[in-house]
Amino acid sequence: MKLKINVALFALWSIFSLPTYAQDITGLWEVINVQVGEEEMTPIARWTRINENGTFESGNGWLKSSFGTYDYNEAEKSFLPTETEGLQLESEFGAFKVEVMDEEMIWKREENGEPVTVLLSRIDELPKAPADKIIGLWMLTHIKDSGASDTRAIEENELKMFLIRWDRIYREMSMAEGRKTGYWHMNAHRPQVTMLPHTEGDPAESWALAFSPGKLTLTGISDSNRDIEMIFARQNKFPD
Repeated sequence: MKLKINVALFALWSIFSLPTYAQDITGLWEVINVQVGEEEMTPIARWTRINENGTFESGNGWLKSSFGTYDYNEAEKSFLPTETEGLQLESEFGAFKVEVMDEEMIWKREENGEPVTVLLSRIDELPKAPADKIIGLWMLTHIKDSGASDTRAIEENELKMFLIRWDRIYREMSMAEGRKTGYWHMNAHRPQVTMLPHTEGDPAESWALAFSPGKLTLTGISDSNRDIEMIFARQNKFPD
């Protein structure tokens, strides 16, 4: 009987004597949701990498846009990133309160009098943003004009191609209008791109983006292109 009691006491002591492991905040994380007050303000393909050596880096898609050092207080569960270059918001808003749950992490703090909650999820590689997906050569295959009910195939004499370059320059090539160039700008919070022509007098036009394997769909959302839908196929070389 005494032996059984000792065994039970030893087992109980063992449970409470197990080491308490710190929450592991290091690794690569993707921002899944950002809530500012009652408004959702989630950036597209936002990520942060927290390194064991006390440094971090962050960006959107394949672009790294910030880096610096951080202080993590395990006892207080607080995370304080400090930008090496750029805006140092920690001096204004302070540290985030942190909660780690297996493959997810939550940051919370107050900014400008409003509660901010950031939900992050562990990932193995950088997320791909629309700005990364759109780069390349695209050929127009189908179009739906404003007011039309269905798309139609593009005829040979309507050949139209877009070369979207990494340096934010695009080239538009068509049988009817020849070659045009301009700048392209991607919205940070929505899958929308704006084309800004170099040709004086040509209007800037914004398009909603949708991707499927090997295809790009642009739907007009500006006054000059509203409800026009263009479907492109990715190309790996220019036509002969």
